[in-house]
Amino acid sequence: DIDEVADVSRQELILYPNPADNHIRVVNEDMDGLLDIVIYDMTGRSMLTDHVQAGEVLIDTGEFPEGIYIIRLTDQMGRSASGRMLVSH
Repeated sequence: DIDEVADVSRQELILYPNPADNHIRVVNEDMDGLLDIVIYDMTGRSMLTDHVQAGEVLIDTGEFPEGIYIIRLTDQMGRSASGRMLVSH
């Protein structure tokens, strides 16, 4: 129902290590199947867009400038989860 979708939409991601240096693991156990992942910088610019399988994903952050980023996962039904990461080299 609509309440369940709203609950998933507010779901936080598990991100570690955070702050990240060369990589970060992104974990969301509440979503299944193929997911869209987008990483935005604080100006809203998309730094990475990809398709990943649900579960644990390893993202290479070695080329990202130091700063704060928003990671958003969206499933095939439009439900999303997001989290904030800090990149510090």
